[in-house]
Amino acid sequence: MSGNVEAFSALQGAIDGLAALGALPSDVAAAAVEPLRKLLTANIEEGVAPNGKPWPLTADGKKALRNAAKALTVKSSGATIIATLTGVEARHNFGNVKGKVKRQILPTRNSIGGVAKILQQISAAKFAERTGGAQ
Repeated sequence: MSGNVEAFSALQGAIDGLAALGALPSDVAAAAVEPLRKLLTANIEEGVAPNGKPWPLTADGKKALRNAAKALTVKSSGATIIATLTGVEARHNFGNVKGKVKRQILPTRNSIGGVAKILQQISAAKFAERTGGAQ
């Protein structure tokens, strides 16, 4: 009889783990906010776009947008991660500034590698948490 109790208990644990997978996308997004903020801030400090391409220097040869991290906000809403810029930094991201110099800060579909790596790592860890280590 105790074999059945253990088996049913294990089965219920598996069912509960699978039910918890429904919240996985939201949990991954929430957990990715800080790593993504760190990635984008590191890019800003290095003066590079998300694809690793260095930003053009200023007209006087200095590193541009040194304080751009202050204009960056990263948050999650459900399963969506939202990174936004304000002020002149937002205009630089799109090249909508005098001289049309683009200094991209936010990743796009073509420069998503670093973000994808973060999401893959967090997704794998969160999945393993919910499935008892299965991958």
